[in-house]
Amino acid sequence: MDTRQSKCLLCPLGCDVAFRVKGEAVVGPEFCAAAGPHSARLCARGLYGAELLMHPQRVANPFVRKDGVLRDASWESAVEVVGSSLRRIVEAHGWKSVAVVTEPTRSTAELDAVDRFARSLGVGAVSCLFEPQDWPLVAAEDSDGVSAITEANCVIVLGDPFFSHAVLAKDIIDAKYT
Repeated sequence: MDTRQSKCLLCPLGCDVAFRVKGEAVVGPEFCAAAGPHSARLCARGLYGAELLMHPQRVANPFVRKDGVLRDASWESAVEVVGSSLRRIVEAHGWKSVAVVTEPTRSTAELDAVDRFARSLGVGAVSCLFEPQDWPLVAAEDSDGVSAITEANCVIVLGDPFFSHAVLAKDIIDAKYT
């Protein structure tokens, strides 16, 4: 059995992590002896996230619905199908019909990528809700807030606001039933 070191990608901290691997299969996490601020321990996500890599129900490749049937697709074609479908929704129902929501625990580069993604679709409703105590630290003029969620017909959630922002999660669930 081999041990490979990497960075955990399950949150923006990028903690050092090591995995026991057998062939191409990840067997489990391993203590990472590397020195650094994020190398001594892993959180529950990092510790148990390795189990998700080899889970039998994990979807590793995209599917595209064609003639009512889900079929294997390349990432390029799946992204194109999703992008063109969302652009058609925005063209037919206006820019407020689709909202893109992410969480504030994303890195600056990730938040910029989310913003570019939304703008490429022609969507103006991009929400990234920070806790009230953090409002003075961020320029929130570009964020549409919770109203973007309740007014949109389609909400794209990037990240895990159900874990990081309980109030936002409640608004997303409420919007589903309105």
